[in-house]
Amino acid sequence: MGPVIVDSSVWAKHLRRPSLMLRNLLRDRRVLTHPLVTAELMLGRLDDRWELLDAMRALPRAPVAEPDAVLALIETEFLYERKIGYVDANLLASARLRPGVMLWSEDVELIKLAEYFGVAAE
Repeated sequence: MGPVIVDSSVWAKHLRRPSLMLRNLLRDRRVLTHPLVTAELMLGRLDDRWELLDAMRALPRAPVAEPDAVLALIETEFLYERKIGYVDANLLASARLRPGVMLWSEDVELIKLAEYFGVAAE
């Protein structure tokens, strides 16, 4: 598996109960941070929020899709008919910007779409 954008659903679960898979990806420097995921996490109630923010900022950066590219993906792939929000659509578009970048989520609908686009982390 190559570099992985980790969705906030995975991070939230990891913060409650650490994931060995995520630890291994972090150790191997294969986790990519995405600013929208970081922002979602910072909206949560976290005791160590500033430590988490510093840790997220230290990770390699994911490619980030421009809003127009996300809107085009929403229209061309009929994402408005799916049960996802803008952040999820941006993560999908972002993962598709660089070959080999994968997306890891715990969200069922986002997993289905990541599989459809060939960017699902396994």
